[in-house]
Amino acid sequence: MTTRPQGFWDSEGAWRSLLCQASRFTGNSFMKCLQNSEVNVIGDSNAKRIYYFLTENSGTSKVFNRSWPEAPFEAKNTAWNFTVKFWPHDYPLFLGEKWQPLLRYGSVEHIIDAIPSSGRQLVILHYFLHMTPFHLSVARSRLEAAAKAIARLVNRNPEARVAFRGPHVASNGWRGVLSVGGDVLGKQYLDIISTAFTGLKDRVVFLDGWEMTTALENPDFHPSNIVAQEMTYTFMSFLCQ
Repeated sequence: MTTRPQGFWDSEGAWRSLLCQASRFTGNSFMKCLQNSEVNVIGDSNAKRIYYFLTENSGTSKVFNRSWPEAPFEAKNTAWNFTVKFWPHDYPLFLGEKWQPLLRYGSVEHIIDAIPSSGRQLVILHYFLHMTPFHLSVARSRLEAAAKAIARLVNRNPEARVAFRGPHVASNGWRGVLSVGGDVLGKQYLDIISTAFTGLKDRVVFLDGWEMTTALENPDFHPSNIVAQEMTYTFMSFLCQ
């Protein structure tokens, strides 16, 4: 966690990073950046917002549109040879106090290890709120396993690119899990993420949700959709500049 602001929102609702320069992608420039690519978005409903932003701006048709938290969601634009998929992250995945069907799509490392060793493969990964009701040692275990799978991916596929969507500010907490609060574990998660990805920091783009949502004074589990938009633009800027 930094001690000074890393960016700000301008009057047009765009995130202006003080660390790196991001481009705006509209019209054909959006698809020119993503053509001949497959994107796997892995995480919770906040990661799913990135999936929806990609589908809404890439002219895709829905191949599989399942009910949360089933997987995968999938959409394609055959003209640009573009595919995007969404997978919920693995257990533990807190979904409230009701019984849920068993999820059978496997672990995050299983999903990443199944990504082809050739072609332009893009991954956006997010772990946070749905793991916060569990002990931090569980988060550490899952993040370390995911980081090892990402290391295997980028070593076997030179065209693979990976981003990690970081935790965000959320002052509201889980109902019935009051000891967790909203973002009370955010600092600990940031430290765990930083440690897990030691050795990969020049291979993985960190999408800083904490800084973006602090600047928005965000209270909710689900920040404004402009957060998903600006995170996507940030990742695309690393891909296409």
